Amino acid sequence: MKRRIYQLAFKIMSNSLPFSSSTMTYTLAVTASSRHTAVRGAGKWTWALEQARKTLTKGGQVWIQAEAPALQKSITDWLKKTTENVIPDPGFGYEKAWIHDQIQPPAFGDYSLAATVGLWFKGMGTDAAALLSPFISTEGFSFTPKEFIDLRERLQTAIRRYERLPNVSRGLEDLNTGFFRHRSLEESQEFITERLSIYLNKGDDLHRDYLMKINRYTRKSIFSGRAQLRKRKEQLADISEVLSSAKSESGRVAKRARREAQQRWQEYHEEHKLTPAPDQPMEVQLNHELEDISKRQDQLFRDLQSAGLGLNSLTADPRFVDPTMLSSLETRLTDLIREVDEAGLYQLPLSGTEAATTHRQLLRLEGLLDKLRNTQRHLSELPDFYGRRHFWYAQPAHLRRLLAPLLNLPTSDWETAFTSWYFDRCIERWTKDHTPVLPASRQEAVDSDPNDTKTGRVVFVTAKGAKPGEMTEEDLFIALDAATTLRANLPCPSIRLAPLHDEEAVFVAVAGVRNPVLLFSQTFFPLTPPAWHARTSSIPPPGFPEGTILCQAANATEWIPISNWPLSASTGLHLFLPLLPTPADAQRLLEIWEYLISTTEEITFFHNWTPDDITQALLSDGFTAGFLSAALLRAAEAAEFEPFDRQALVALGQEILLRCGLPAPAPHPLAEHFGDKLKSYLPDHFFEIHQPWRDTFLPLVILSPTGKKSVLLPDGELPGHGTITTKKFRLRELQTAGFQLLSLPALDIWGDPEGELARIAEEVRRIG
Repeated sequence: MKRRIYQLAFKIMSNSLPFSSSTMTYTLAVTASSRHTAVRGAGKWTWALEQARKTLTKGGQVWIQAEAPALQKSITDWLKKTTENVIPDPGFGYEKAWIHDQIQPPAFGDYSLAATVGLWFKGMGTDAAALLSPFISTEGFSFTPKEFIDLRERLQTAIRRYERLPNVSRGLEDLNTGFFRHRSLEESQEFITERLSIYLNKGDDLHRDYLMKINRYTRKSIFSGRAQLRKRKEQLADISEVLSSAKSESGRVAKRARREAQQRWQEYHEEHKLTPAPDQPMEVQLNHELEDISKRQDQLFRDLQSAGLGLNSLTADPRFVDPTMLSSLETRLTDLIREVDEAGLYQLPLSGTEAATTHRQLLRLEGLLDKLRNTQRHLSELPDFYGRRHFWYAQPAHLRRLLAPLLNLPTSDWETAFTSWYFDRCIERWTKDHTPVLPASRQEAVDSDPNDTKTGRVVFVTAKGAKPGEMTEEDLFIALDAATTLRANLPCPSIRLAPLHDEEAVFVAVAGVRNPVLLFSQTFFPLTPPAWHARTSSIPPPGFPEGTILCQAANATEWIPISNWPLSASTGLHLFLPLLPTPADAQRLLEIWEYLISTTEEITFFHNWTPDDITQALLSDGFTAGFLSAALLRAAEAAEFEPFDRQALVALGQEILLRCGLPAPAPHPLAEHFGDKLKSYLPDHFFEIHQPWRDTFLPLVILSPTGKKSVLLPDGELPGHGTITTKKFRLRELQTAGFQLLSLPALDIWGDPEGELARIAEEVRRIG
């Protein structure tokens, strides 16, 4: 009974609509919402009418541009059925209007969080993946696919560049970056050479003058100190001699001699500004003074050296040097440093805190001279150094933050280290801004009574019949004619059903439909061929101008130009495709071909093409009526083979999708890279990445030795984004087919990749 309901619910025909009223739809990527939306793909009809049902449920009015009366009736019947709740929702029961899909915001461009974790996971386990610090600033990074590709290409260029360049020393790293950013090598070399010569000449002259002044001052100080100590020693010797004579005499002579010694001792203290010790005998003080003079002679050089460190124009002894000369030296040094800074020879300024002493000024001058001589010594390396730095400063500032540590690593590790760091930071930023949506969770439904909808509020108009003044913001305008241009002045949202080749439209696929013609409008793996036939007819049906594309219902006798064909379904259709259709008919075929093949159970293509004509048209460029006709004819031939040529049909479908800007989805990054590493945990299991299955691809399929099949879904999701009902239905289909479903939790894998590999491996073993 359930199978019968299932078949009824998803039968391809429902009056003249391309797909049944319970057909489910999903988009291939998260797209920004817009008031004026163009949609394409097999699910565009169902998706647009579902938006109409939601509008009616909320009390709005739906304006539909649909010329064919049969199509108007089909739309009205569909809306009535869905709002009266007579179509069962297979396996899940009826759900009220879901206004919002539970879609997790993307983490990297249109890549989901799980896909972004997969891009990061690719380098997981390699040493290079952990070589860049997670604390490098992310300021200036936008973490978009465009930025990633640009930075990776720049990095690859840098690898090739640095591998070719010879090694250089660090002797020129202090030069001003302006030489490498804004000047040519020749200009920089000429400027640096000229300035070095000027500054070294001035610096050497100044250095010589400093040494002469300091050394002369020191020499005079030494001789003066020695002379002073010699004089004091002589004075003490005379006093000692007088005291000795006083001891050898007696009476008045002795007293006179002692008074003389006392007088000289007092004069000695006054001359040398010493304080006598009255509590000690003169003889004892004299001996102490002699001992002190001997010590002073021994440390004279140390005392003068200490005094020389504090020498400046204020502390200098005028007897040994003119203080104004020291002031002149300081001024010349200050002028030289300012001149070097103003010339911009070095990146960092040399000026700073002024040196307070002549000795410190000399050290500062010698540091400047060392810097200039070092630059001059390494000047021969400037061409190679310039090549590196000129390339370096041509890179964006945020890339240079990554290049700086990468320069210390082997170039073979650069790309892996960068990629792992980039996606690691991208995921980290996403987790700060978003809360993960668990696969089992869902948003609140809008509580409304579907029986409140009145299909009388559906207004059918011609392409020019809609009057914006009669619309409100709660209404919806749907243009079924692919050639219609949506008007931006409409007060309400609008939807245009665009042809498959309109690359600006949002692509909407269908789920749960078994019709093999889907392989021409979305990725689909057919189990049976379409009921198509190809018949050669050298003579077209009579009575029509040459180049007219003709249609005929299988149970009718009259041919009708495709321009007059009513958009109504039939069990069978004859379609004549001339080799050279008129431009108007070619345009009409491109607009309605999806509708024709979707609403007709059996089609016979009549044509006057040769096999070479078909081959040449298939090899032509672009998506044209000629290419489309050739593809349909070749598909009809493949469908008639016994057994049918599935590979040819799939290849033709993929070529149509590719020319319409819809290439086949790539393998899911997380499934692909997680599966590669999971193989070592499950060596006796068979792995299949990106396996085609019905209207989707299974990200990762694992077959156990016992034959049990497991499907591993990144964050519990199949490719594409749909409503919760659609997601549940697609997963239920897999379970019905015998697959065991396991989720790959992206954030858990990001946080503990080794632990999740072991856990998932154990889950697969338990199933098998």
